[in-house]
Amino acid sequence: MLAEAMPCDDVTELLELTLDTDDRVTAYALAKNTCGAKVGGQLELMSFIAGRHIDELRDRTLLQVLEASTGECWREEPEGGRSAPPKRNVINELMLQKQLGALQRALAVYRGVEAGGKSDAFALASIDFDGVETHIVGLLRVDLLTAEIQACGGCASCR
Repeated sequence: MLAEAMPCDDVTELLELTLDTDDRVTAYALAKNTCGAKVGGQLELMSFIAGRHIDELRDRTLLQVLEASTGECWREEPEGGRSAPPKRNVINELMLQKQLGALQRALAVYRGVEAGGKSDAFALASIDFDGVETHIVGLLRVDLLTAEIQACGGCASCR
């Protein structure tokens, strides 16, 4: 079981997001709050969202974000004559989905759509503007976010 493999009982994660003055992502990190280990291993969402405006990310699905970033079709059935999707990895997509969900929660708090209190999925710790960038830091309650992660559709076992 995954819970037994965890080094501790605390599954809270620390989210750090930096936006430029045009609200474009310049830095994003999601790590375990207790030990600082990166969430998602080697595959990080930042490689797909760097330079993206927050409006391009807030209501998008993971597949839409990946397609906009890579220019490739990531769907099982390509549209408009595009080629078949790259070889999909369900575990990588799950980790990216988790990172995107966390980012979207932080953006909802930043935009004032969600409160960002202690009992919310994303609890805001700080928002600071240094004259050049906006820095957003908060804690993510994974137990509340997990229920929102959609099935990837990459296998027949959940259909």
